[in-house]
Amino acid sequence: MSLEIVREELAGGGVLLAVKRPLRSVYVLGSLPLGSHIEPGEKEGLLNMFAQMLLRGTREESEIEIIAEIAGMGSSASFSASYDYLAFSIKSTTSRFKETVVRVFNYALGASFPEDELERLRGRVLTNLRELEQNPGFVAGREFRKLLFPEEHPYSKVVIGSREGVSRVAREDLLELKEMMTRRGAIAAVVGGVEPEDAAEAFEKALEGFGTRNPPQPRAPRVSRPEGRVYKEVRVPGRVQAVVVLGSLAVPRVHPDYHKLLVVNDILGVFGLMGRLGRRVRAEAGLAYYVYSRVKAMRLAGFWRILGGFNPARVGEAVSLMVEELDRITGEGVSERELEDSKKHLIGSIDVMMESLVNVAQLLHTMEFHKLGLDYLDKFKKEVEGVELDDIREVAEKYLKPEGYVEVVARP
Repeated sequence: MSLEIVREELAGGGVLLAVKRPLRSVYVLGSLPLGSHIEPGEKEGLLNMFAQMLLRGTREESEIEIIAEIAGMGSSASFSASYDYLAFSIKSTTSRFKETVVRVFNYALGASFPEDELERLRGRVLTNLRELEQNPGFVAGREFRKLLFPEEHPYSKVVIGSREGVSRVAREDLLELKEMMTRRGAIAAVVGGVEPEDAAEAFEKALEGFGTRNPPQPRAPRVSRPEGRVYKEVRVPGRVQAVVVLGSLAVPRVHPDYHKLLVVNDILGVFGLMGRLGRRVRAEAGLAYYVYSRVKAMRLAGFWRILGGFNPARVGEAVSLMVEELDRITGEGVSERELEDSKKHLIGSIDVMMESLVNVAQLLHTMEFHKLGLDYLDKFKKEVEGVELDDIREVAEKYLKPEGYVEVVARP
């Protein structure tokens, strides 16, 4: 499926990408250039708190009034934190699109961060963190990041933060972050029943109150694969299954090996019943409640990981089979049939994804954020179709060989 994409450069250094669809609704996914790299080490979770406070009150309007105003237009809006940027999403009818966009950013620009709202939000986030700390998957994922990345790296933490960090966030911290908000580097991906030029006009108006200063640039220390197996076990009382996260460093999003690694990972732990891992560990050996693999490629770095849920008494057996599958794919490669099936799966998945407004907006944002080009869909298909058997073995040997990796087990 092809997309007719219009790209507009906005005043002040922002960019808008638009795809028109014959609908009476519009979906927007966008970002401002504030990632978790701006957080002081002792205030982990600051950006998440900031994002959630942007629509919780100005000097003139309360949170309830803001919510009622946005909902009264048949719209919804939210801001959220991520590792590489501050994200926003907006849904509206076509007829109220411009009004919605302008009001949402006026509220964000006028956010006063009332102390009572900040304390209510802090309480909710701390409660959420306490609940997540009883979730073996969250705990294993958090510890995996801590071991894979050095402490000063922004990817070493979780976006929601820590209880200690969230407890230290003050109103003054939020006011300082608001001063960093800039339209230079802003991205808006708009999909639905609005003309691209009208969408550009709406965002020009919405962002005009933001400054045009250069955004803070992400900085991170160099990272490298562990020299051997790095193991950690954590206890999560009251649970019946153990969760394992096993993986290592891979590539950032724009690395030339990215698409080859996608194909390798698809064969290893995605295609069909979760690839070779699902077939061997779950279907044949009966050791897993679930098991799959994923590649996470971001701006500064990337990693791959296997995730699985197991009977705590049989974790050792399951991990042994997982490592065997890593050895097999790095040593033997894959079959021609596996490679062709994976290519069809990945290319077909993109076509299916394009039926959704949300997925199209996510693709547009990714294309602009990582500077992939407006012809990225065509390039994606060519890159995937061009992967050969020798590429699979080479990339698997480079990134998946089970010699330097992190293994975390969260068990009862």
